[in-house]
Amino acid sequence: MKRSLKNILVLAIVLAFMGLSDYDSFAQFAIAGYYEVVRSWPDMPRFNYPKEITIDSSGNIYVADSDNHRILVFNSEGILIRKWGSEGWGNGQFHHPHGIAIDSSGNIYVADTHSNRIQVFNSDGTFIRKWGTYGSGDGQFRVPVGIAIDSSDNVYVADTRNHRIQVFRSDGKFIRKWGSGGSEDGQFNQPRGVTFDSSGNVYVADTDNHRIQVFSSDGTLIRKFGSYGSDDGQFQYPHGVAIDSSGNIYVTDTFNHRIQVFSSDGAFVRRWGSGGSGDGQFHHPCGIVVDSSYNICVADLNNHRFQIFSLDGTFLRKWGSRGSEDGQFNQPRGVAVDNLGNIYVADTRNHRIQVFRWMDTISAVINIYSPGNPDNPARVEVGKPVQISVTFTNIGDIPFSFIASANVWDASNNLVGSYEETLSVPLEPGQNTTVSWNHIVDQVGEYKLQFAVWKAKPLISENLLEFSHQIPKSS
Repeated sequence: MKRSLKNILVLAIVLAFMGLSDYDSFAQFAIAGYYEVVRSWPDMPRFNYPKEITIDSSGNIYVADSDNHRILVFNSEGILIRKWGSEGWGNGQFHHPHGIAIDSSGNIYVADTHSNRIQVFNSDGTFIRKWGTYGSGDGQFRVPVGIAIDSSDNVYVADTRNHRIQVFRSDGKFIRKWGSGGSEDGQFNQPRGVTFDSSGNVYVADTDNHRIQVFSSDGTLIRKFGSYGSDDGQFQYPHGVAIDSSGNIYVTDTFNHRIQVFSSDGAFVRRWGSGGSGDGQFHHPCGIVVDSSYNICVADLNNHRFQIFSLDGTFLRKWGSRGSEDGQFNQPRGVAVDNLGNIYVADTRNHRIQVFRWMDTISAVINIYSPGNPDNPARVEVGKPVQISVTFTNIGDIPFSFIASANVWDASNNLVGSYEETLSVPLEPGQNTTVSWNHIVDQVGEYKLQFAVWKAKPLISENLLEFSHQIPKSS
């Protein structure tokens, strides 16, 4: 039965069948998991170009439903708690809201982008205040996009088409501004993203100047890095910025189709990615975030997928393709991760938010021994069967049905055996089951066993685990 190796757990084990030799039985625990699209949110509405996702300390999810001119709030179970907003100029109305930030009291600050103002609401959505009009004076805006709040509840706004950053108290009182249109130090060309490190320094994605600028909280330039180009440390329209717990900076270098990493002092550390659709390649990466397991999560915009990497850039998994089915995307942009590791993706042109939950599933113990004699190591003989036995334990919290298969390849990569079994009765949490196959060794040589598990309904993630193991010869 032909299947793609997409959406499987793969265990690759090298078997050195040397004929008439004793081998120890082999046991290996493999913990599997995957990201499952959450289909059970009961109140998921239809969105219209959702742009921004923010999560508060209680795990509530705030969505800027930009072209519906409103804010929606869900709890962690997907229940729509509240919504507010409609198209208009009145208090609590919006024109294409974009950025959302939450202060220490739970108040919500919204960059009402095409109304050129900031609006503030309490946690139940009641309007509190607003400030800003169209213009270039202090406290005025021209298309504010990014918004962030520091540990003192000061509000930083990327005033994008005024090419500057403005800072306000939580009551809207103007504190300071810096920047003007240009490419000199401290100047900007349509800044969009604003974020902070653990020391309170301000990082600005100076997108159209192809650089990142770093400032102290009072607006003093600390450093900058980047220029137009494709060499190490250069950018073409950087978009997203994320910072890990060690202060390293991860930037989606969007039109160079790559991720670049810098130390906290702005020194280039590494990069990964190139234009393409293979694992670790990108087509205009956009949103980026560091999750609770210190992995890098990237919205791969025009590949219509999501990719996850370790901090050093090692590809871990991906999911998604262009489409509108569960787990498919059409230009995903914004991304957020809650404290449980759930991933929220603004699937912009599908006009929806998709939620992916990490699911621990099974552990597997693989044993190889002579048929009918599991207590002794296998004595492998040409022309005689060897038994492959796999015991699964459901270590998750939901019942789990799966299809298991084993393929045996010789040293020339010829498929010499293929076996499959379907577990149609769900394996309950904490339970285990064993499946076994017999394989006859037809010649002396080295063999590879490729073992795979499919969930009974398709998984969302890619290859979850892969390794090789040489079975030691008995003494």
